[in-house]
Amino acid sequence: MVDEYCALKVYKMTLSQFKNRSEYVQDDYRFKNPRRVLRVWAEKEFTNLNRMVRGGVKCPEPIRLRKHIMIMSFIGSDGIAARKLKDVEWNDPEIIHDAFLQVKTVRAFFFFCIFFEELKLFRGFADATVRHSCSFPP
Repeated sequence: MVDEYCALKVYKMTLSQFKNRSEYVQDDYRFKNPRRVLRVWAEKEFTNLNRMVRGGVKCPEPIRLRKHIMIMSFIGSDGIAARKLKDVEWNDPEIIHDAFLQVKTVRAFFFFCIFFEELKLFRGFADATVRHSCSFPP
């Protein structure tokens, strides 16, 4: 029996997917070499997840990164992933309050430019695709 679950994220991308992201990465020298792209995407998400965890956002806590594979904490219980925000029944005031607080926190992070692209929508976990260029010290 497993005492603690974790999530494994493997980064893979087709050429057409990468071309669609060119606006987001156009000024980033790390994306000039196509062979490094997946590793760099993983590094960016790992770093930004760490920033969000330190800032109090309820999101997966990054545990380990190796090349284009990231291990992070699991959001859910008994091996069942938390529901996506779009699947939540909005008749519970506590759920509405929690979601509002998380959106407010993530909005603040956006304005401080420490947001990462394609957050997946889970309860207490915000969703957005950000095409915003700024630099922020780690």
